[in-house]
Amino acid sequence: MDRKEIARQLFYEGFNCSQSVAMAFEDILPINRDNIQAVASAFGGGFSRSRNLCGTLSAVGMVLGLLEQGTGNIADDKQSTYKCVRNATDKFIKANGTIVCKDLLANIKNLTSDFVPSIRDEKYYNERPCIKFVIDCVNFIEESEIYKDTIKAKE
Repeated sequence: MDRKEIARQLFYEGFNCSQSVAMAFEDILPINRDNIQAVASAFGGGFSRSRNLCGTLSAVGMVLGLLEQGTGNIADDKQSTYKCVRNATDKFIKANGTIVCKDLLANIKNLTSDFVPSIRDEKYYNERPCIKFVIDCVNFIEESEIYKDTIKAKE
């Protein structure tokens, strides 16, 4: 299964960046597609279009948090999740320079932070680098210990 391609298709279908990353992992998450879609809907545009934390990184936290249910020890589970999410965050910063949506999209003219989602047309997809962040974050999840442990346990 090519999760990067699934995420790409979801983004081009109109799902936000956070939904596209999270929904690419629906087959291994303990919640269904509709719930993933609903939970991740508020995280697009840097948290409800406030242009803060990139929604793709929010999805990394959601996916890895949902996958790390393991030990039953709250402190251990948080430590494992924090470690993997921080590792992904550090990789994201190294690859993209920042985790802040408005800075990632600084070259976009007329970038808005209102509540109305941008029209998804050819111009939108051509001028925004968001698909790169979607693919980066799918990779970061797949490289994480939590993901690898989950896949190993399912084999």
